[in-house]
Amino acid sequence: MMNKFCKAILVMVVCVTTGTSVMGAGIKCSGWATEAVTSAAENGFVPESLLSKANEPITRREMCSLIMQYYRVYTGDNYISSAESQFMDEKSNEVVTAVELGLFSGVSTKMFKPNEKVTREQMAAVMARLFNKVGLELIQNTDADSVFNDNAKIGDWAKASVALLKKNGIINGDNKGYFNPKDITTIEQVIAVLMQTQPSTGEQSVMVGDLSVSLGENVARVVREFGQPTRIDKNKFGTQRYIYANNYEKFFMVGISNDKVVEIYTNAASLGYCTITSKTTYDTMNFDNYKSYSWEKAVYEDDKYVLTVFFDCMDNRKVDAIYLRSSGLTEVSDFYGTGSEAYIESELVDIINASRVKMGMLPFKRNSDADVVAKAHSDEMMSFLRSDYNSIRGLTPFQRMDEAGIKYGLAAENIFTEASGDAIEIYGWWISNVATRSNLLSKDFTDIGIGSVGSSKRKIFYTTADMFSVE
Repeated sequence: MMNKFCKAILVMVVCVTTGTSVMGAGIKCSGWATEAVTSAAENGFVPESLLSKANEPITRREMCSLIMQYYRVYTGDNYISSAESQFMDEKSNEVVTAVELGLFSGVSTKMFKPNEKVTREQMAAVMARLFNKVGLELIQNTDADSVFNDNAKIGDWAKASVALLKKNGIINGDNKGYFNPKDITTIEQVIAVLMQTQPSTGEQSVMVGDLSVSLGENVARVVREFGQPTRIDKNKFGTQRYIYANNYEKFFMVGISNDKVVEIYTNAASLGYCTITSKTTYDTMNFDNYKSYSWEKAVYEDDKYVLTVFFDCMDNRKVDAIYLRSSGLTEVSDFYGTGSEAYIESELVDIINASRVKMGMLPFKRNSDADVVAKAHSDEMMSFLRSDYNSIRGLTPFQRMDEAGIKYGLAAENIFTEASGDAIEIYGWWISNVATRSNLLSKDFTDIGIGSVGSSKRKIFYTTADMFSVE
């Protein structure tokens, strides 16, 4: 079973921090750590004795107390060792239990040095053992010798652990690429690392089934959580788009820039964003503070992100899809060329098929002959700047399919000629229109041909989709 991870809320958890301390509810921590420490406290991951001094260096005894609290809450295993301590200078049950479970060790067989401070490399080694113990699935392929600029300063015994956590986006160095392995770590820094393993339900996270993906999340963590993508496309913002289409019931796409998630789209059967779910309807939505809303979609925008909620024009106008992206993304001018047309076409097929599966239907089979027919019609519409189901020669969609020798029983066609450079917007328009929606979600159709032709001048992909049943 895959484990859940939250958004990368604190990517500088191994850096020197100088944030202002925040007081409240018995918590004292640096400003940057407030979210992580507060969340950890609310979920019972942190011993109360550590909350009032979270911005202070952590000792070896405190480290044992913290990781054991996390271990018990995370696994539900409340095991406490009944063995006698082997150490002359430490007798606490937390230390004895942590050592027995292989999470920590003494400085010798007889000495533990409980009040000695923990370094960053020591913290990384303990975290790697802890995450392995609780069963987190981590990407294991790492190059332990080329992780940070000061890799030579990391002890050989800790290099593999540091590389593992870095590979999985759990720790990062400072803005110069240094890990500073010998520096003392603090309680709040350890908490921040631990909280990277918890699911996020915040305003920059989208639920796909029972898992979440978040803006700012490291791509390594997305792959660790969901596996390798079905393919990698490019989008109109010039970033990579990871397509997860192996299971249409949990279909989603994420845009990646500089190894971070910058956009999330899903029309999965079970989706969520804050209080919005796949059962939310247009009538039950709260549109306060939304930039715009209509029966087609609602758009919220601030300086951090843009949220678009798409509605199904039928089925009680339930939420059909959620699209969340970073607000700083801008379109690239060269996206509307021929190289991008295949991305639009493939993504449309996947999005449509995800909706069909959600409605209990079989996904469309893509038909290459129908692709040619659809592409030719899109090309003609672009060339003559027209929007029409009939060709310039007056041929209907059915006559064009007949002319191509396609054998079909029933057939229908959708076209899109509005300004858009994204399959998300094209599908969103189709699903909000009763006629085009009916074509996409008809049980009578089994195959689809789709063709897009880009226009850089108009920033649009003229798109045609031909749906039909094979005779």
